Amino acid sequence: METEYDVMVAAARHLAREPVIVRLTKPEGLDGLCWRDDKGRLRVDVNPYLEDEVMLYVFLHELSHARHDYFYPVAETVMEATPLSKTPIQDFREDRADRQAKAWLDYGMKHRDRSLEDFPGCLLALLDYKE
Repeated sequence: METEYDVMVAAARHLAREPVIVRLTKPEGLDGLCWRDDKGRLRVDVNPYLEDEVMLYVFLHELSHARHDYFYPVAETVMEATPLSKTPIQDFREDRADRQAKAWLDYGMKHRDRSLEDFPGCLLALLDYKE
């Protein structure tokens, strides 16, 4: 892999089981967001100003949404203008994403190359993650 971003894209594809457009951009009022654009492409936006350990967790949390949740395609302007709902199903999805992110994080940290920093080391280890 060339850069940490390349590792993020490879890990996203592997964990989500489909191509993911990874954008380092701060979603309005959030640290991360998973959604499907109007062309049907899966996107994960992550705030690039987070500390590495927080960014890693947020990234894995959003990838869990990419893997487990269905998103209707929407235009970016609609996504930006749509408030997040607080419903029992959304609470369930958030809890599931937290559990999955923690499991991936635990696996990645346990199996990472100790000569690398945590962020890229964890993501590289997750390229071998199998369920």
